[in-house]
Amino acid sequence: KGLIAERRMQKAVLREKEALKRTTSAFTVHLYATYSQEDKLYFLMEAAMGGDLATVYARYGYEGSEPHCRFYVACVLQAM
Repeated sequence: KGLIAERRMQKAVLREKEALKRTTSAFTVHLYATYSQEDKLYFLMEAAMGGDLATVYARYGYEGSEPHCRFYVACVLQAM
């Protein structure tokens, strides 16, 4: 929680939680529950064996790549 507050990401985390709660597509990871402790926040989610998108983009250097962005957006729209 401290890192989230330090980076001023509270609204982004709440938006992600709400988006995951509302999504019922077979193409997206399911959020089962959230848990909070005094200094930690947990999202209990379906396993994503390839990791989250931000990790994959960082690992392969896809940040700023328009073709990868277009593909990702198309996948999200298809999932909706």
